[in-house]
Order: sequence, then C-alpha cells, then structure tokens
Amino acid sequence: MANPIPFVQRDSGFKSRRVTQQRTNEADNDKPSYINFGLYLRGLRNRLGLSLKTVSELTQDFPVKITKSHLSRIENALTAPSFGMMATLAQVYREPMTVVSGKFDIDYRRDQEQPLPPGRTSEAHFREAQRLCTAGRDVEALMILEALREEEEDTGSALSRKIELARVRCLVQLGKFGLAKEEAERLTSQYRLDPPDQIHLLTALAGACLRQRKFYLAQVNLDAADRVSREADVSGPAHAALEMARGHLLAATNRMAEAEVALGEATKLYEAASAHAEACSAKIDRAAVLIELRDIATARRLVGEALREAERNGFERQEACALSTQAVIAFREGNLAATRTACVRSNTIAKPRQYYKIAFRNTYFLWKIDLGRGDSTAAKASEKDLKLLLSRIEDPSDEVRDYLTLRATKGNA
Repeated sequence: MANPIPFVQRDSGFKSRRVTQQRTNEADNDKPSYINFGLYLRGLRNRLGLSLKTVSELTQDFPVKITKSHLSRIENALTAPSFGMMATLAQVYREPMTVVSGKFDIDYRRDQEQPLPPGRTSEAHFREAQRLCTAGRDVEALMILEALREEEEDTGSALSRKIELARVRCLVQLGKFGLAKEEAERLTSQYRLDPPDQIHLLTALAGACLRQRKFYLAQVNLDAADRVSREADVSGPAHAALEMARGHLLAATNRMAEAEVALGEATKLYEAASAHAEACSAKIDRAAVLIELRDIATARRLVGEALREAERNGFERQEACALSTQAVIAFREGNLAATRTACVRSNTIAKPRQYYKIAFRNTYFLWKIDLGRGDSTAAKASEKDLKLLLSRIEDPSDEVRDYLTLRATKGNA
C-alpha cells in the first residue's frame, strides 16, 4: 500500500451525529448507521478531489470492486462496507488499512451504545471514563469519550482537549495504533497544549509508532518530548510517562539493560506521584525485561507484587498482564501446569475485556502445551482462537512471530 498523504493535508471529514442524524433512513433506525464512518470516507474522497464515478472506476483494478451507487450508499450510512471493500478504498485513498478499519470499528461500537445517561455533567462523564480506563475497561471508556467528543466538538474548551488526549491513550491501550498515530498527529497541530500534556501526547505517539515498528519515528517523538520536559522542567506523571516510553523503545531495540533502568525509574516516578495503575504497569514491563536478562528471581518478585496491587485495586488489564507474565516465567522453567493455570486465569479477564495481545500470548502457550501433550482436539481449539485473535492484533509480538513461523513450517512439512 502506498504511503498515506502527509498529515497536514488531511481532512478527516468528521462531523457530529447530531448534525447528520437526519441523513439516516427512518425505516432503518434499528440498524447500525455508520454515520461518522460514511462522512470520513467522503472526506477522504473529497480531499483527493475524486468523484463517486472516478472512485468506482479506480476500484475496477482491485479484487473487490465497488459501484458508484454502492459507494454513495456507504457514504450516506445506508449500508456497511465489507472488509474487502474497506481494503479497496484504503488503497484507492492511500489511507492505512489500520486507520480505516479502526474508524469503522469505533463507529460500529458507538452505534451499539446507549446515549450518555442524563443528569450528569460532561466533567462527571469524563471522570467516569478515566476511572474505567484506569480499571482496564478501555472499550467502555472509549465509548464514553466518543460520546463526549461529539458533545464538546468545536468548543475549544479545556475539557475537549482532555477528552481528545484521553481518547488517544485509549486507542493505544486497545491496540489501534494506526488510528492512534493519526489522531495524535492531528492534535499536535490543532491544540496548544501545556508541557505535561505535550509530553503525554508525544509519548503516546511514540508508543503508537513503536508498536508499528517505526523505531525512528518513535525516537523522534521521544526526543521532542524530552526537549519539552527539559525546557519546562516537567516532573510527576508526565516525566514518568517519558521514562516508560523510553524503556519500551530500548527494550524493542534489544537494549535490555538500559530498558530495565528506564522502567525502574518510571516505576519510582509513578509511585511518587501516586499514579498506582501506571506504576503497576511499569513494574510488569520491567519484569518482562528482567526475564530477557535472565534475572528470573527479581522478575518473579516484581510481577508478584504487581499482581497483588492489581487485584487489590481492581486494575484488570494489569492483573491479566501480570498473570500472563507469570505464565512466561513458568513456561521458561518448564512448569507446564503453572503455565496453564496462569494462562487460563489471565484469559478469564483478557478475552472479555478484549486485551487481544495478552489473550494471544496466553492461548499460544496453551496451544504449545496441547501440542506437546499430543492433545490434537485441544490444540485445534486453541489454534482456532489464535487465528481469530491474530486478526485483531496490529503489532506482532514474539509469540505472534513464533506462531506464524511454526504454522508456516507445519504447512511446508
């Protein structure tokens, strides 16, 4: 796929549901309307100066073709595009498929949600979204933020900026890195942010780039965040976020010893700022690095501490991740019974909460154990889950790469 058009030329085509609700067919009020997604596609087409007829003609060179009338129905929220149609339009419009599918997924989920309950202020709804995000209930948090975004759009208020920043962080947590990167880039040009918010946004952008394995862009954004931090003498959670992002990049580029130091510093800074959920995450990430450094004893201690903190405070994402990290330790030590127990416990949280990457790692270990035991029925069930989870992951982990390699070897045998 061709590289996307530079961000400064983008027009997302986003409009509020309130403004566009009259576009929907009254007879279809019980069906998903995809209003924002249709307007987004129209914005992409208008940005390139293409007519419906021209786009239809351009799609004739792709496996999935789209007629002029069908594209019009998609843009007017009268029908939903298939995955193949989205892939075709992504290539025609030179838009990353991860962004196109991410926007569709959010619009679909948003359409299933009830309106925000009355009788509460926008600030109260925002605090609830923050609480849900801290608890690891990212999908629920994002839906509240999407609704608030529509209510607060074009106000330019301090709350609208907080909503946008929280939304980017939610997208990163949900693994929608392409969309998170695009939204973060839009915010950097749209708002004048104070130094701590600049750092949080730049580190989120660096994280999205990192998960897409765009290491140079991740470093560029971290360098920018570091400049802001030094010039404004920023401390607290923003400084901790910078150290944590630095640790993630160092680990991804196999500089494990430096990564361990950065993540240790991030843990201390978060703890000093009473940012307990973030401190718990940093501790788990540090344990993962220590596993690679073969310091299993310290890794086991840290992940045990993190698990107790997560259970005590209701941090579901951290609890699922800590259990999954315990499974990694047990698997490396050859303790398959402990591995299975930790994976199953983790998946009871990860699957319902849609922590796809964590669920994939757990299921991968279960699949390996089933294969080793010669339990073909259980292995097939696990592999079916792996294939489903794989379609939801944007950034391939070590387990994803190992699984794909094993599957390819199995297919060539």
